Amino acid sequence: MVDRVGMVGRLLPCVCLLLGSVAFASEDAETRVAVKANGLHEACYKLRAREALVYRFESDQLMAFSIHYHVGKKVIYPVPVRPLASRSETRFVPPKAQEYCLMWENSADQPVQLSYHAHVSNK
Repeated sequence: MVDRVGMVGRLLPCVCLLLGSVAFASEDAETRVAVKANGLHEACYKLRAREALVYRFESDQLMAFSIHYHVGKKVIYPVPVRPLASRSETRFVPPKAQEYCLMWENSADQPVQLSYHAHVSNK
């Protein structure tokens, strides 16, 4: 597990409000969003013990992707930032019960189209 506290960890909540969007996602819904230029998008899920987050996403440009959670002002990354991804499909089993956020970061100078589907599974 990587603990990235530095400047990014302290500024992330502010960055989300200014440059991106945060979704507290519903089950079994495909979401399509335009991630603003130099912005980000988060989708957060509460997971209990023995639950998993099953997700897939696709974007029309490469974006950084991570899974993280917050402890006070710290941002903890059980799935570190993957610098370039335009597609992924996997299952995340958390180390503990917690609210976890999927996050996509667009470093391009134009919006990026993102579609994703995620749901909590106890299988």
